[in-house]
Amino acid sequence: MVKVTVGGTTRLLSCTIDPALMQTGDRELIEELVVAASNQALEKLLELQSKEMGSIAGGMDLPGLS
Repeated sequence: MVKVTVGGTTRLLSCTIDPALMQTGDRELIEELVVAASNQALEKLLELQSKEMGSIAGGMDLPGLS
């Protein structure tokens, strides 16, 4: 398992790789999992930012915030 934490400014804050995964020695798999975890974390961040902007706008019809 690979866990990636991303901050609100889209900076990668941490990356944790399960020691059992490291023991497999499958470098390509580990690289793919790091990329996938990073992309997933960034997607979650963008979703949260969008929701927060929507609640801040409070129903105003602002272009690009819907």
